[in-house]
Amino acid sequence: MPDALGLLGVEPHAVDRGVPAVAGDADVSIVIGRDLVRGVPKVRSYPLRDRAGKAVGTVDVARGAISVRAAGLPPSKVYALWLGRRFLGFFPPVTKDRPLDGHAAVDRAAGELLVTREDGGDRPRRPGTVVLRATLR
Repeated sequence: MPDALGLLGVEPHAVDRGVPAVAGDADVSIVIGRDLVRGVPKVRSYPLRDRAGKAVGTVDVARGAISVRAAGLPPSKVYALWLGRRFLGFFPPVTKDRPLDGHAAVDRAAGELLVTREDGGDRPRRPGTVVLRATLR
């Protein structure tokens, strides 16, 4: 069986010297997944805003998923994500070295998206203190 580097068209001894060299033509296979066949999903981005202007963030929405990133929030173990009055889940703890970052699956991404600070780790029934918001269309 040929060496894997040989399959890539790279001479193994050239890699050992730290200088890759192409050895003739290389066969290449490209695998196309369902996403490419259906097209790359359109990503819509929305700014997240707070009243004080200290925190900044972005919400990215693409085909059934929401991705939220924000910086400037005070450290907390319990930030939650809401779409309207629907609780989507908790974020990993925010520290001085780890900003807010999380993802959620949604059926329909429209309405007001809220990032809230919650008092405890139990599943909240209604939104806590709103720290960031965005209107998704």
